[in-house]
Amino acid sequence: MATNSSDNEVIMAMVPFPEYSHLNQLFVLARFIASHNIPVHFLCLADWNQDFKLHVQGGLEASNIHFDDLSIPYSTTEKDDAGRNGMPPIVMFLEKLMAPVHKACIELSSNAKRLVIIHDTIMREHIRNVHSLIPNVESYLFHPVSAFSKYSSLKQSIPDIVDDDHDKLVEQMHDEFPSRESCSGPHIAAFIRMEHEWQLNSGEIMNTC
Repeated sequence: MATNSSDNEVIMAMVPFPEYSHLNQLFVLARFIASHNIPVHFLCLADWNQDFKLHVQGGLEASNIHFDDLSIPYSTTEKDDAGRNGMPPIVMFLEKLMAPVHKACIELSSNAKRLVIIHDTIMREHIRNVHSLIPNVESYLFHPVSAFSKYSSLKQSIPDIVDDDHDKLVEQMHDEFPSRESCSGPHIAAFIRMEHEWQLNSGEIMNTC
């Protein structure tokens, strides 16, 4: 995880949600930033990192993108535990990633004047405490879905948002308009409201490509 110098002006840390439909979007952004001669650290599990390493071999950004493997303890009783306390296995899995993410970010912050974290929207809880642990950090929430999908879900989840153009679009498309539930499941409204109220980030990055 060591960088070339302890005097880096900026180090970027990418914290993706470990699922390929999310990973790929943040990895494209990581490569773009690395191509501008900024050191980027991709914090993910070893299996996924190994796949992505193959994509940058020989590329212009290869010397600036680093893959930091996160290790989590494995429990053979994880599924049984999930059944007993009602927590889905994915929730327990994400909880185990929190400590490794914090450790990696603290380590990286000591090698730079400023640590900039770009994290998947699902990983926002993993970044919450980092702000109190690291004085030289700022973080940006990354939306891996398209800008339209994000806008539409936000409009359908936050009643206070008034947008006549959106209402006209829904009316014109009728049943062809993608509803929030059909795209993301029954619990997405609560998730989007929590995301909308998030206050710790320095900003948000939209996937508009």
